[in-house]
Amino acid sequence: MKPTRRSVLAGAGGLFVATAIPVIGRAQATRIKISTNMPPSHPVAVRLNEAAKSIAEASSGEVQLNIFPSSQLGSDTDVLSQIRSGAVEIQLISGGVLANLVPASLIYNTAFAFPKAEDAFAALDGDLGAFIRKETAKANIEMLPGIWNNGYRQISTSSVPIDEPADLAGMKFRVAPAPMLMSVFTAFGTSPTVVNIADTYTALQTKVVDGQENGLALFSALKFYEVQPYCAMTNHMWDGFLTLASRRFYEGMSDQNRALLLEHLQTAQNAQRQDVIELDASLEEELKGRGVTFTHPDPTKFQAALREAGYYAEWKEKLGEEGWAALEKYSGQLT
Repeated sequence: MKPTRRSVLAGAGGLFVATAIPVIGRAQATRIKISTNMPPSHPVAVRLNEAAKSIAEASSGEVQLNIFPSSQLGSDTDVLSQIRSGAVEIQLISGGVLANLVPASLIYNTAFAFPKAEDAFAALDGDLGAFIRKETAKANIEMLPGIWNNGYRQISTSSVPIDEPADLAGMKFRVAPAPMLMSVFTAFGTSPTVVNIADTYTALQTKVVDGQENGLALFSALKFYEVQPYCAMTNHMWDGFLTLASRRFYEGMSDQNRALLLEHLQTAQNAQRQDVIELDASLEEELKGRGVTFTHPDPTKFQAALREAGYYAEWKEKLGEEGWAALEKYSGQLT
């Protein structure tokens, strides 16, 4: 029904009263900037926006989350500096990036540590997460409980399917510039080659490298399937995003608002974890339709090859006994 002039004026009057006249005694709104490098369509950003809406409703607008996807506030390392200075309140960041400041944070990237994503969730919700939070606190940063799911990394190749570690020997592999990841592919007998992700498609197409490793979402989004017809579901490394908060901001929140923030972020995080599990399952079927041949290698063979190459012993020494003990509580014995 078309609104009457009277109803429009009534609505305008109500809006004027609510926004132009301050309410005596009402607390000033707490505005929180949250940075993620994921695009708006990724489950991380989608669920963060849901959390922002639910927090605003639950707090009657007193707590307002502003989500900045796609690295809008700067690179991960730039935003990390802003977290430390208090210019940004919250950041989602991978342990591999945070490791430049907190070396222990990459421990959950240990290869073949978690057979199922649920094992990783249990570890990061439990003692392993507590250990990383303690180490992060030494850098004067708050790490909030839990972790967001970024899924497993898989191996793709241009020429042959991969069933065993020996199938990788002699290949040149594009890897991210992460020491733990590079040591995995060195142990498998490949030549790890750092290539910018933006240049990886061309490097694969021109055979500068023979293969690459990433999650299926990125494999699909960057159309690597056009130049990589084989994909081995190795699940060789699980990754996730830690939630960092500016200490000054976090300690300055009221107990009530802090509890509200944690509650709704946890709800969003739990939903996002399942989103990524379902997304990966659907992507495998979708990529088969695009001509990709999948193999599902026995992970114990790859883990044995890493153990024989001294990978686990090396990283146990680098990461320390305390963190390694927390990891093996969930992974089982690795060394």
